[in-house]
Amino acid sequence: SKLGVTFQEQLDLAGSAKCYQVWRSACEAMGVFVFHMRGIDVDEARGFALSDKYAPVVGVNARDHYTAKLFTLIHELVHIAIGESGISGGES
Repeated sequence: SKLGVTFQEQLDLAGSAKCYQVWRSACEAMGVFVFHMRGIDVDEARGFALSDKYAPVVGVNARDHYTAKLFTLIHELVHIAIGESGISGGES
């Protein structure tokens, strides 16, 4: 609810690309900078979060599928909400 994306809006979204764009826009409207990482294999990193009081940042791997990008975006947003920076992926 804090991001302003209603349940009905989620149900009405068609396609994972559109869904990702809605959530990304909601995060950006809240003041979180969302960037796409290019040139990095998905096996190396799917995303990262830089938790900062004034300029929180989420990076999402541009090479990933939209459903994975959405998961990463939300996952990294939680890192920011709890005040912990982190990198997702590359554990193998």
